Amino acid sequence: MKRKTILLYLLPVLALIACEDVVDIDLDEGPPQLVVDAWLTDIDTTQSVRLSLTSSYFDNESDTSIDDASVSLKYESGETVELVYTDSGVYSVHQDSLEFAVGQVYTLNIEWQGNVYESVSEMLRVATVDSITYSKENLIFGGDDDPDSLWVAQFWGNDLPGVGDCYWPRSYKNDTLLDNNITLAYDAGTAPGARTDDVPFILPVRFGINPDGERYEFYQEWDTIRVDLYSISQDAFDFWNILRGQLNNGGLFATPPVNIPTNIQKVSGDGPDPLGWFSVSSVSSITRVLDPAQASESIF
Repeated sequence: MKRKTILLYLLPVLALIACEDVVDIDLDEGPPQLVVDAWLTDIDTTQSVRLSLTSSYFDNESDTSIDDASVSLKYESGETVELVYTDSGVYSVHQDSLEFAVGQVYTLNIEWQGNVYESVSEMLRVATVDSITYSKENLIFGGDDDPDSLWVAQFWGNDLPGVGDCYWPRSYKNDTLLDNNITLAYDAGTAPGARTDDVPFILPVRFGINPDGERYEFYQEWDTIRVDLYSISQDAFDFWNILRGQLNNGGLFATPPVNIPTNIQKVSGDGPDPLGWFSVSSVSSITRVLDPAQASESIF
């Protein structure tokens, strides 16, 4: 009797599995839009702006890079620096050709196919990253000598006095940028209203420099760990928060998708409105090699 009951339950399931149809979705395609990825810093290296076009949802093969634009950066004084096209939609200039200073406002100008686009960003102050520590942590089970224990790093610094400073910590493992996680800080916390002004960055911010263990392997002994702390505006903070929410949006409690904001404006021409973001950031950097003899005590 039990066997018959089980079979009765399985039959509908098997029927559903067998009836699998391919559904073709016909999506409306709007005109391609200019996408600007422009995060310039005072780090002594090549600074780049990437230009591309949007493509259809199912098109993963087309080259969307733009190679025929004119890109420049204008100072408050009116002086202009031209960025040179290099490859794959990237327009570059070395930092030593730029004159960045905290409190100064910069204008990005893009001319492409009869359209002119502009964006304005102020270079804001940044807190100092004064150290990196690391420890062997048992994040799964077992003891410190258990093979499942991991090296965990964190950076240390103090938010600047005055409410409203925003930061974007970025980390590198052996010169590879760990872009598996978007960690943001509002003052020393993760959101406005937390009363974290002029105090050390809280653990979720400090801890955000670690690899995810999937796209990037966890830290190992003698790895080089580098942390760059970017200053960003509150508008950029909001941009990243919305983008992060949309990238991770899914599952049972997913929220309706929203348009990602942009600070790129079309000032002339009849082309589609642009997408993306432009920002100039002052950066505080620090590098440390993971020497097991200099490990800190467990943080948990």
